[in-house]
Amino acid sequence: MYGECMVLKKQKFNFEKFINKIRKKSEDRWGNVGYPDIDETLLETCGYKIDEPEYLDDEKIFSERYNAKNDFLLLDKSFKYTIIMQILDNEPEGFWYSFVEYGYLSSKKTEYSFLISAGDYNINYSIGPIKAFKRLKKNDLKNITKYVVDNINFNTHHSNNVVMNRFFNWNLKDLKEKFKVTLDHKREMNKDSSFKWPETYKRVHFTIVDEKRFNDQSWELKNLTNKETYDFIK
Repeated sequence: MYGECMVLKKQKFNFEKFINKIRKKSEDRWGNVGYPDIDETLLETCGYKIDEPEYLDDEKIFSERYNAKNDFLLLDKSFKYTIIMQILDNEPEGFWYSFVEYGYLSSKKTEYSFLISAGDYNINYSIGPIKAFKRLKKNDLKNITKYVVDNINFNTHHSNNVVMNRFFNWNLKDLKEKFKVTLDHKREMNKDSSFKWPETYKRVHFTIVDEKRFNDQSWELKNLTNKETYDFIK
């Protein structure tokens, strides 16, 4: 992400230009081909600017995890952002925290919709599309999780809580198997440490919940209803 933050500068937001930009893959300055980041798209097509935050009093957007839904609404009230999954990790001694979020962005003003990926590792937040859809049907939307799973980096130790929206279809058995690789990395990280992680952190926890739980982070086992699911691997 360029600079420290993305700052809303009061220029008129051009919805059509924004959609046309993020729905197409392009080559970046380093020669990589993919969908552009949200901040890059705003900077290039919509009259927004990035600047040093200490000199600005305007409202920062796309700079904080857990806030993508509100940030998209600041751009255009027609945007609907639905959280699909969050992968969270907060190392007990404070050496790192990691936040990964997948969401679905749509609007009644366009036939295009997007699978969005957001990530934050030790204050290094970025957000952008990883797949664009045209006239996606509701049944296909429920199975968008296959693209999410394909995008997850399992070859890391940054996974303690995996929280999923129960509106979507999930293969929990398959996910648990894939996250065993992550679990192996967690064990390796703590093997020679003098500080032994608590047992709950050595696990990968899986929770399938109503979307509202993402907003208040109330996915603890004691809060779940019989329609919601919890499991773990160790």
